[in-house]
Amino acid sequence: MNAKSEIKAAAAHDIGARVDDLLEEAQREAYRASGAQAALLEAAKVIQKLHGYIDDDVDKGVCDLVAAKLAKIYVTRAMAAVESMSQRANNIQVAAQGRTQGLEAVVRSVKTYHDVEKAKSDVPDAPTDVPRIPGTSESPRPAGTIKQRRQAEVEKADTILPPAPKKRTPRKH
Repeated sequence: MNAKSEIKAAAAHDIGARVDDLLEEAQREAYRASGAQAALLEAAKVIQKLHGYIDDDVDKGVCDLVAAKLAKIYVTRAMAAVESMSQRANNIQVAAQGRTQGLEAVVRSVKTYHDVEKAKSDVPDAPTDVPRIPGTSESPRPAGTIKQRRQAEVEKADTILPPAPKKRTPRKH
């Protein structure tokens, strides 16, 4: 098994799990905002009906025109506030849906990466017990003859160690 690919696959899995949690949170936020928007739109409809009730009360003589005028002003303000909150909920919902789409793309990307690394980790590594000739490339190959191995050792030693200094004989004057 390929250890590097296993580590990468495990890391991708961990990242994917964390991003998936963020995705679920964004989806919950989108649903919550959608529900809030629907509730606020229903509230705006009910508040809109209050204008008709105020007009009916004026016609029946329950309240005078000044009181009805003030009531309609406050009902209109309440309706504007509820519509504003509904628009804000809609904005939150759109933002959460955008975040959800982005996180879904990240999850797909991490899943693809995880699958690739998992497939790499399932491929067996190259055999490591094949002897190598010292001083040659690291690719596995059959062992050379004794003479080839000895020459490789000598060449390797020559490249590592500097040549021994020559002994000088003292000069006679």
